[in-house]
Amino acid sequence: MWIALVCIGVLALCVLAGCYWIYTVAFMSHPKYRNDPYYLPNGFDPGTDKETFNKWVKAVDDIPYEAVYITSRDGLKLKARYYHTADNAPVAICMHGYRSHPMKDFCGGGKLLPTLGFNLIIAEQRGHAESGGNVITFGVKERFDCIDWIKYAVSRFGKDTKIALYGLSMGAATVLLACGEKELPKNVTCCIADCPYSSPKAIIQKVSGDIGFPQKAVYPFVALSAVIYGRFRIGNLSCAEAAKNSPVPILLIHGEADTFVPEYMSREIAAASPMVDYHSFPNATHAISWMSDKERYIKIVTEFLQKNR
Repeated sequence: MWIALVCIGVLALCVLAGCYWIYTVAFMSHPKYRNDPYYLPNGFDPGTDKETFNKWVKAVDDIPYEAVYITSRDGLKLKARYYHTADNAPVAICMHGYRSHPMKDFCGGGKLLPTLGFNLIIAEQRGHAESGGNVITFGVKERFDCIDWIKYAVSRFGKDTKIALYGLSMGAATVLLACGEKELPKNVTCCIADCPYSSPKAIIQKVSGDIGFPQKAVYPFVALSAVIYGRFRIGNLSCAEAAKNSPVPILLIHGEADTFVPEYMSREIAAASPMVDYHSFPNATHAISWMSDKERYIKIVTEFLQKNR
């Protein structure tokens, strides 16, 4: 009996240790990218040479802004950069991607919004840059942070303020999931989602397969690590279901050569609702549709925002 108990105890410790390792790999914030807008993960193609890309990032990072803050529903201090274009202008709220930096993700398409007359709130997502927290939840909690930034904008700029949402990668999933929530403020007029995944579960399983793990076998341990160490449940959130329930039109953009978040995930979302206007970009890898065909990207985004502002 004692031998059996010892074996069970050892097994439990192994499971806990394995789950902690998964948590550090998948969900934990890391300093190496958190405050570095120039950090590029191995294998990431910025769509141009690194020197040019860094110049784009620096040009955006050097623009003066007002630091603004909210407190998340679980007590984190969240920061955003506010860029003022004009009084009484509509507001665009931007959400960046997983283990990325807002200046890196919006050094391209994000520069367009002020030229279209939008004031701009670029959020630093929980666990990123100067916002609080050390856990990234793939949109589970971030969707409510997005809604709270909307409420901040309404309280600051007035109850009649029109708001557009704009997200990239995990930020695209975040804004889509926010649009599926019943508490989405009526001020939101539209949503732009650039290369979103179809669900947190789907992208976690896909990446698990990419690094050599059996997807179905490892996923329960990933979900368990989120609960034990991250204090959240991945659940069955679906961006396709959120798009189906969205009260506002959605512009969906995805690169056809994206191997990190496959383009078929956006097609699944687009198929869920006639409210989705879907555009794919041939030869574009992850998150660089703007770089791959700047003229077309600007035209698509401009026409969508002019129609739905």
